[in-house]
Amino acid sequence: MFESAFLKIPTLLFKMNDNQNLSDLDYENLGHYFTLEKKDLKFSDKIVNLASLMLKNRPQIKKEMSKSIIKTTNIKKNFQKHLKF
Repeated sequence: MFESAFLKIPTLLFKMNDNQNLSDLDYENLGHYFTLEKKDLKFSDKIVNLASLMLKNRPQIKKEMSKSIIKTTNIKKNFQKHLKF
């Protein structure tokens, strides 16, 4: 998720676990404008339609993503805090 935001790659995200609890605004601040819930996987026809629209509008989405502010220092701190190697 952070890598695609950093590289400005339009991404369709699915919240699969309860620990993925960012608000929609938090996702938008990272540059992700397409987040769905696990229960939305039942609607495959709508997901296909959304993915198709994302592909057709890729230049506009990338332009919008370029406006987002990604603080890499915060991402690094988050990884160091939660990933213990």
